[in-house]
Amino acid sequence: VEYSYEVTAPYMAVLTKIPEAGTSKEGWRESIALLICPLTAESSRVWFRMAVADFESSDEDLRAFQHTIFTQDQPVLESQLPKALPLDPRAELHSAADRMSNTYRRYLKESGITFGAC
Repeated sequence: VEYSYEVTAPYMAVLTKIPEAGTSKEGWRESIALLICPLTAESSRVWFRMAVADFESSDEDLRAFQHTIFTQDQPVLESQLPKALPLDPRAELHSAADRMSNTYRRYLKESGITFGAC
């Protein structure tokens, strides 16, 4: 399975999954787009759009599965400190796994985005 994660705008990201060859979903791409609307410097409303090659599951089953995934991630996201995203790379200790996060922070800084950032 091949995954790609693309930040298409300061408050939008798209996760794309290409199933492995030889599966029933070969030739299909599945995508989830997250569209984030900042409400305050520390809270946002998030919408998502999904395009999947699951023709067996009902819409309700797909929604319930995504709800489970998001509610599992929610406590982790809400416990992050500091609440505002530091744009200065020296503000936090980073590892190689933070490369994508650092790239995103540089993108925000270069774009002049300061809302919710410090």
